[in-house]
Amino acid sequence: MIEQLINSTKRLKKPSKVPKQLRTFTNPMASLTVAKLTEKKGTFVPKKEPKGKFELEYVLHTSAGILYEFLTSPSGLAEWFADDVNIHDGVFTFFWEGSEQKAKLLGFKDEKFVRLQWLDKPEGTYFEFRIERDELTGDISLIITDFADEAADQKTSKLLWDSQINQLLHVIGSY
Repeated sequence: MIEQLINSTKRLKKPSKVPKQLRTFTNPMASLTVAKLTEKKGTFVPKKEPKGKFELEYVLHTSAGILYEFLTSPSGLAEWFADDVNIHDGVFTFFWEGSEQKAKLLGFKDEKFVRLQWLDKPEGTYFEFRIERDELTGDISLIITDFADEAADQKTSKLLWDSQINQLLHVIGSY
């Protein structure tokens, strides 16, 4: 009798459930629409870039994934780039001391790059955060692409980026 009870309990016992993996973070970029590229001879190419393009490179001691979060999420950007950030329908709204500036998302690739264009800037200009890993050393570099019409504007922009990246280094703990 006891054996029957044990056996019947074993049959009624449901297999243990494997807990589902919960995604606690949903990438805001996944649902955003990016600007369309123009079609030329069967390939897609971006519009022609104006003059004044420059790049800055910073080596950071962090992972590409962590850095990407600081470059794309509203909370990450609010830690080092602006006082507050909102994202809605592919438009980033940045707030600084009572003023705001908007940028539309032009393109992105997870843990590789994000490209935005200020809405009040000329067509073809953008700013881009690109993440590259050095094959030899394993170092992670952040390459910033931006535009400035004149040499004085470029110098001012570089100083501003240096200041912003210095803040990012402190937030990440990579200084």
